[in-house]
Amino acid sequence: GYFALVGYGLIGLSMATLVPSLFTLTGKQKIMNEDLAISSVTAFGYGSALLSSPLIGMVARYTSLSFSLSMVCVILLGMALCVKILFKI
Repeated sequence: GYFALVGYGLIGLSMATLVPSLFTLTGKQKIMNEDLAISSVTAFGYGSALLSSPLIGMVARYTSLSFSLSMVCVILLGMALCVKILFKI
């Protein structure tokens, strides 16, 4: 019970820092037009939000909710590290 609540809190904290960083990096890139790049990132974000809940539930069904949320935290930590590396470019 409490572990799941802590897991959701960690997910919220990590997403609160990743999303602004992602939009900043999207605006700084030179490959795509900024308008198209921002809309693509936004569409990918909404798609990820729609698919992540069923995927977390499926993993939790076969393992446990604690494991499933722990994996989400690990993935988000990896994303945060990638953003930190990309900001150094």
